[in-house]
Amino acid sequence: MVGLAILMMEPAHARINCDKLKFALFPCLEYVIGINMDPSPECCNGMETLKSSTPTRDDRRVACQCINDAAAHLPIKEDRAKALPQSCGVEVVVVAIVAGLAIMMMEPMQATIDCEKLKLALSPCLQYLTGITTDPSPACCNGLETLKSSTPTQDDRRAACQCLKDAAAQFPIREDRAKALPQSCGIEVGVPISKDIKCSE
Repeated sequence: MVGLAILMMEPAHARINCDKLKFALFPCLEYVIGINMDPSPECCNGMETLKSSTPTRDDRRVACQCINDAAAHLPIKEDRAKALPQSCGVEVVVVAIVAGLAIMMMEPMQATIDCEKLKLALSPCLQYLTGITTDPSPACCNGLETLKSSTPTQDDRRAACQCLKDAAAQFPIREDRAKALPQSCGIEVGVPISKDIKCSE
């Protein structure tokens, strides 16, 4: 997340739970990268969590760094990031935006797949995979279509598997949801989404 912060960060002693903040802001991902026109109620609830979790200046600095680190490699739209607090009607001193969570950067890999493209395509699935929503969104299922079309060969599927395995390891992905996702979208992709899979097999 390219978090826009009003405060510049410096080392601070604070009581921020970074994972809690990132999880709370997951639902904002589709808004800040331009998939949805408006932030969801879940996103705005996450902004409330951000506000209530950062009462002090030190808390805000630490939260800023937490969110910046998570979003650093995502195509966050600056105008969306700036507009998010007003869109939700929540004033926060740390104007930071989510999403990455989903998706930490990993080393460039061989094969023809674009790991970052795949992670971005599947980022709308995070809410389903982590148990926030009961069904995958249309944007998530479109991401599965992208995954399928991007992995025509076995080498591509192995590379995509490793890409998604590394990304999944960063989040509290529910294995039952990960296994059910292709069927829920009606798309057989041949690439598992799991942090425990052996991609070389």
